[in-house]
Amino acid sequence: MHQRLRGAGLGPAVPRRNGGPRPAPWAWVLCLATGIAAAADTPAATLEPFVAHYSVHLDGRERGRSTLSLERGTGDTWRYTLRAEGTRGLARLAGFEAEQTSVFVLEGGAPRLQRSLSTREALVGGREVETVFDWVLGEARWHGDVDADRRGPVALTSNAVNAHLLNLALALDVHGHAPGDVVRYRLIERGRADAVAYTIGPAERLPTPLGELHAIPLTSEQPEKSRVTTAWYAPGLPPTPVRVLRTRDGKPEYELRLLSIEP
Repeated sequence: MHQRLRGAGLGPAVPRRNGGPRPAPWAWVLCLATGIAAAADTPAATLEPFVAHYSVHLDGRERGRSTLSLERGTGDTWRYTLRAEGTRGLARLAGFEAEQTSVFVLEGGAPRLQRSLSTREALVGGREVETVFDWVLGEARWHGDVDADRRGPVALTSNAVNAHLLNLALALDVHGHAPGDVVRYRLIERGRADAVAYTIGPAERLPTPLGELHAIPLTSEQPEKSRVTTAWYAPGLPPTPVRVLRTRDGKPEYELRLLSIEP
């Protein structure tokens, strides 16, 4: 995997076009719009470094493992990283590995993206895409292995996030909300901007390898795709999902299950 992010800097993206299709189901792993972060029983969440380990399930079967980590960068920046690999089935045979790191700062208690780098590797080829969020110009642009019509610019708004960082934004924004409340963001991804909304539900008891947790679900519906995403977060845990379940026509399509957390 590439380690090109250093502190808040990314360096120029280097296009890599050695051909081959991406394993389509694993594209979801990097799109953690389904990932909802944890909250705490305090008026405002605080960030501390952590590493969380997950099993990844596609169509009801375990297909891989992933980690989510948060670490301090240089100055006032933070680095939020997802790593995933296929460990079973076709994903393992294809040698699939993926990594995405987003660099952000906190402004007014909310994350504001600076840069993001996404890489995917497989036996048939790889891809690398860099995103630059320019808040002076108020726009986002994409570089690397991305089509010309998906390079932007796309206008930024105060609630703009990418799919990768959405879970952290929700973790910091969910405080002070009650069941039935809706939190909204502008999702910025590869030349597009879409409105997303998550509805907060009442707390539930959720069994996990860490024991039974008091978890709060957030739900996003896509009626045009017959998809529903529900993600659970637990008060007192670091800002990372306890479980994420995405269904299509009522059947499991993608699931993320927390295995362990390290400080």
